[in-house]
Amino acid sequence: PVAILAQVHFERAPLAVMGRIIPQAVFETPEQTSASSEAAEGVRKRKSDAPKKKSKPKDEAGTSLSFAGRAVFLVVVCSGLYFQFLSTDSGPAKSAGGSRKAQDGPPSALSASDSIDLLMQLNELADLAGKLAAAQKLDEETVTILGESLDAIESQLPPRDKSDSVLDGLWEMVLTVRGQIYAKGLGLSDEELEKKYNLTTYSSPTHWDDHYARNQDEEFDWYLDWDKKEANTTLKDVFLHPESSMFLGDPAGKKMMILGSGNSLVSEKLHGAGWSDITNIDISKIVIDQMKERYPAEKYPGMNWLVMDANKLEFEDESLDAVVDKGTLDAMQVNIDVLKPIQEVYRTLKPGGSLTSVTFDPATKRVGQMQAANDAWTSCSSLTIQKETSLGESFVFVHKCIK
Repeated sequence: PVAILAQVHFERAPLAVMGRIIPQAVFETPEQTSASSEAAEGVRKRKSDAPKKKSKPKDEAGTSLSFAGRAVFLVVVCSGLYFQFLSTDSGPAKSAGGSRKAQDGPPSALSASDSIDLLMQLNELADLAGKLAAAQKLDEETVTILGESLDAIESQLPPRDKSDSVLDGLWEMVLTVRGQIYAKGLGLSDEELEKKYNLTTYSSPTHWDDHYARNQDEEFDWYLDWDKKEANTTLKDVFLHPESSMFLGDPAGKKMMILGSGNSLVSEKLHGAGWSDITNIDISKIVIDQMKERYPAEKYPGMNWLVMDANKLEFEDESLDAVVDKGTLDAMQVNIDVLKPIQEVYRTLKPGGSLTSVTFDPATKRVGQMQAANDAWTSCSSLTIQKETSLGESFVFVHKCIK
């Protein structure tokens, strides 16, 4: 891999070590490498001087949806960090990926501008790691280089203080991205990663137990808000409008399962819309206990909360009418093959039942995974949602396959 790692000077001094890797080079043939090396110094300037183009969603060969690039956005969404960054200095602001109940507390040790700058540095590094992974160049040597870049970012952070939600969230982000890169580049399972480096990925139960234990009062929805328009639609319209291609159908007498519920409001909203028999499952016992307390059975009859592994669903064959995944498969696929949970979902669905997945992955990947898990789906359809956020354009995809 060293033969195609060109020298390039990055603008930010703390990330100068990243100059040992040039993203464009990892996709080139050996014949193109020499020319790339000569042109490397001008790459960043050309990119910054180039006119802005309209974003397009990329498939699994692209980088905006790569494992590491997605990792950064997922942790921003999960932590609600962007909302906190701006609310610290500038009052209320939109979050990066959905709705969140704002938390009270003292100002962060980091200013909003410093926090966002570190976030952008981390995003740049993670995007680079994604390019290397896509080109199958994320090996032990490049992991070491990326690790040094993460060391440089960590050196800019004050000591971790769990009472400072912004600072704590940034530390969570850095450590999780390091875990993602180490696991992918060194071929480690979640158990091996935790034992050897004391790091976790999004597919690790330890990660989520720790996250939810530190965010007990959080209410957060990934990707798309239920009823506040961040794009040309809302999650409510996507799921409940009869003319939506992702319409979940008439809820009367139907049984639904939420795959990886977390602390989302979606189950509450669907319950209020008539889906009176909903089983919410999650790998984290901590969040399930929190949700049981938040949604007592006497007030929310038919809403159930169970600790369960998506790879081993504890449901009878053909017992469910609808399954909704909102980010769980995205999180799992960081370090786990998601074909097994999709196969389990297919097994539990009744004929005519549906699996609906809200994701950062386009149809070429997610629907491809669904069909690879079981080629007997009667039909599959997809919806692309373009969002304009304070961080720029992003795309959310909703896919539905019917058994």
